[in-house]
Amino acid sequence: MSHYDGIGPRCPECGGPLVSFSTYQDRICNDCKQPQPWELKEDQQPLVANSRDRRAK
Repeated sequence: MSHYDGIGPRCPECGGPLVSFSTYQDRICNDCKQPQPWELKEDQQPLVANSRDRRAK
């Protein structure tokens, strides 16, 4: 079973569509309601962050 079908990522448990919560960096399956971690790639910045995080020091 593919975890991505062109529409969005799928739940590895049941294959249902995942709902993404970027604020919490979490995904929840729409069918079985199981939370799935949303892993960021190495050096990838979160989509939602405090603007002070990006300020030059």
